[in-house]
Amino acid sequence: MLDNRLELTNTAYEVLARMKIREAAIRTSILLVLAAPIVVYVSVFGWNLSDNHSRWGEFGSAMSGVYTPVLALLTLSVLVFQARIQQQLHKHELDQAYIQQARADVEFYVNRLSDLLSLRLPNGSTVREVLHHNFQPEAASQLDSELIRRLAKELDREVPQTLGVLFALQSILAGLSASEEGAYRLNFTSAVQKLTAILGFETCVSLENFHRARTEGRLDIRYLFSPLLRDK
Repeated sequence: MLDNRLELTNTAYEVLARMKIREAAIRTSILLVLAAPIVVYVSVFGWNLSDNHSRWGEFGSAMSGVYTPVLALLTLSVLVFQARIQQQLHKHELDQAYIQQARADVEFYVNRLSDLLSLRLPNGSTVREVLHHNFQPEAASQLDSELIRRLAKELDREVPQTLGVLFALQSILAGLSASEEGAYRLNFTSAVQKLTAILGFETCVSLENFHRARTEGRLDIRYLFSPLLRDK
């Protein structure tokens, strides 16, 4: 939990650091643009100050003609830059809210699934034991056999919440894995590790095989644990 919070905080710092670098670059560019007309004028007409009032008027007219469109363009650029910053900050806030909710949901559903796996069925076996014993075939084709499908239906009838929790977890993992951004990838990896740490890898494999047998392969799901289904 602490590691994940530190990773999210580091990501926020990276976003702010990039924004500060861009801001510094824009400020430098603005200063160069503002100084360029004066540098050009001085390089052509020299540094000597004139005591002729008309020459000062000509200088003012020249600078006004140059700086008016430049300042208008810079003002527009600053407004566009501020709008982009606000958009990025808004997106970052939405991403963090989504990730935090996803983490809380994963925590809830993993704990709920762990409780369901400990339930005892009428034959005296726990749900976990039934999954381990019946849903680790040697070939993916066996998951489509009548026997495995019938066992999956019976288990679903006895503990229907198990499949519902699996659907919820798969939806959350799909949402986290849909983005290539660092914060999403880190939390997706963290969620997968939490599943294996709390439930055990063997149980995760059995659950995916059970899901595949019960849905009869009709759902487009990315399986993460089962060697029989990862490339399907």
